[in-house]
Amino acid sequence: MMAGAKAAEKEAQQKAEELEQTAKEVEKNTAEAIARKLLQNGVDIGFVADF
Repeated sequence: MMAGAKAAEKEAQQKAEELEQTAKEVEKNTAEAIARKLLQNGVDIGFVADF
């Protein structure tokens, strides 16, 4: 019983880490897309983005 619980806990931790990484990628892609759109529209975004 304990081994199954430990395995499930480890799997849940891995899934959480994968979701966190995906969220970071989505956030980065969104920021890049917004910056690109602003620049296309001639808006001076006033900062240097680190992409």
